[in-house]
Amino acid sequence: MTAGAPPLARFERRGRRPVNLALALAIWGGLALAVRVIDLSLVWAGLIGLFALPALVDWITDRPVWLAIYPDRLTWLSGRRDGAMPAAEIAHLRLDRRMDAGYRLTIVDTAGRPHPLPPELPAPADALTEALDRAGIAHERHPFSLRPG
Repeated sequence: MTAGAPPLARFERRGRRPVNLALALAIWGGLALAVRVIDLSLVWAGLIGLFALPALVDWITDRPVWLAIYPDRLTWLSGRRDGAMPAAEIAHLRLDRRMDAGYRLTIVDTAGRPHPLPPELPAPADALTEALDRAGIAHERHPFSLRPG
């Protein structure tokens, strides 16, 4: 693996995005309004409000999430999880359409074992497949399906 070569493509996102803060504030604002207007129980409002905490934690910690494609390897980082796989060990990268219209990425190694990548990796499918083609890494796109892999 060449240490100093720049990646062919790098897809990156940070946790401190306006949408994360707006989501948390919208949920808590709606719950405060529901407590005031329809007399929603504070217990229920608190329990429902817990669903907004991951967005707020992402905003506070500003965790980086990225996927880099090099001619000889794939590398990724998501929070505390990171990894790399040499291109010689990759049979293909599988892109499965998810219910939220995003893609789940799975590396299938030369022995046929799947290695799922973290679901939050930011990779637009068209740009990702173009970068994989430039790196010489085979890929498969699968349309939406309810049965796994």
